[in-house]
Amino acid sequence: MNKISNTIQMKIKILFCFLTFMMFLTCCKDPNIEPYFPPVPGKEDEDETDEEVLDPAANIYNNYEWVTKIRRSHPRLFFNIKTFEDVKARTLNEEKAEYDRIKSRIDLLLDKEIVFENPLIDDGTDSNDHKYGTNAAEAAFIYKVTGDVRYFDLSKRLLEKVIEYYEYRNSHQLNISWYVYSRLHALMAYDWIYNDL
Repeated sequence: MNKISNTIQMKIKILFCFLTFMMFLTCCKDPNIEPYFPPVPGKEDEDETDEEVLDPAANIYNNYEWVTKIRRSHPRLFFNIKTFEDVKARTLNEEKAEYDRIKSRIDLLLDKEIVFENPLIDDGTDSNDHKYGTNAAEAAFIYKVTGDVRYFDLSKRLLEKVIEYYEYRNSHQLNISWYVYSRLHALMAYDWIYNDL
């Protein structure tokens, strides 16, 4: 399978790490994970000041304890490898009607070319282009439930296109959307298909 380009993967990883820390820290805790403390850039040979020793929590760059709470394995957003079977069972039983609605909508995208209607619209919230991030998460979830590689391919293709859209809008100093939902969905999609990239 083709991989997402290294540049796009790196950008997604950076966004993923930041939002994982900011929004999902409490639900990602796993006491079985070995702590990882990355080196502080430019501080490898410097001694700590008294202020750093007295208040290490004052700055996340001086205190990496938060890193120990981030699950290393994927998926890790909203469910993990241990909880996914319960999520899947609920999806195929109690939530089957909603799942079928989502799947029917995503099935329409399987062979569709992904194009942006108006990438230079003044307010990105008035466009549906940013919603490809949500579609990517839905396709990724269907892939997790069914194992059907067509949904993996669609999710990956949607991620590539939505990153292109985000970069294009940013390069023209235009907002993507006033709401962050589609970008969070893009991060979820990346997390859910991560092991198969």
